Amino acid sequence: MIQLPRGSQKISFPEQVRSIGNSVFWNCSNLKEVNLNNGLVKIDAGAFSLCRKIKEIYVPASLKYIGHNNFTNVYDFYLSQVPKGFIQSIITSTLFTLNESTKKVNTVALHIEGEEKPVYIPKIVKTVDEASVKIYAAIKKHKPDDYANMFNLSIWPACMQDTALYTHLYSYSNKNVELFLKGISSELACRLLNLGRTKDLVDFIKTGFVADNVLDMLSVMIQNDSNAYDDISLSNNDKTIIMAYIMEAKERRRNQKRETSDKFSLPD
Repeated sequence: MIQLPRGSQKISFPEQVRSIGNSVFWNCSNLKEVNLNNGLVKIDAGAFSLCRKIKEIYVPASLKYIGHNNFTNVYDFYLSQVPKGFIQSIITSTLFTLNESTKKVNTVALHIEGEEKPVYIPKIVKTVDEASVKIYAAIKKHKPDDYANMFNLSIWPACMQDTALYTHLYSYSNKNVELFLKGISSELACRLLNLGRTKDLVDFIKTGFVADNVLDMLSVMIQNDSNAYDDISLSNNDKTIIMAYIMEAKERRRNQKRETSDKFSLPD
């Protein structure tokens, strides 16, 4: 039996380990890095439950089964194949998580061997069983449109927004994603600003989906230090960066309108 010393931040498993038991590393709050051995076949339910500091996992090709409630705070999974039970173990149902904090990134990236880009899935879905079936089917078919539409597996706004945004920025986007992001641009932009997610907000502004009136609203919020969360505040550097991209976006739009006007204006 493997015992983790109190306060350990890293664990590596020897080659002879074939399974990791139920709740073995439950609530190891300092654990940041887990190196799963090639030869590992099974991870039982809750083996890594409440290990909130683990952010990425490389899943060995030998792994055949992962029980539910594992790696729920991991954002990046690297896989050569998708083990049985894997999807069910990393997503959950809205029914049980309505009070979950909106302050985290609510999507998961699957870096699957053979795929050119990561596949983003929502962390909270309508129903786990239905979502799992659709995710497994999409991975099997390798259809970019199916990957792009993963945001629709959730009904929770934060999950839909984050999954759609990361899909558009880093994965297989399509018209459905673009229309959705344009439709919720005000809500998403304000949320990203309130959360201090400067890079995500800047990348969203650069898509051109954020309307001028929303850009103006963001400017006012920055100038007035408006924030929905008392424990989150933007640094002066972040404010300067965001304001620069807001002005750049508005200038680009003015130039586009000017070019369009000149194109269709009648000659003297």
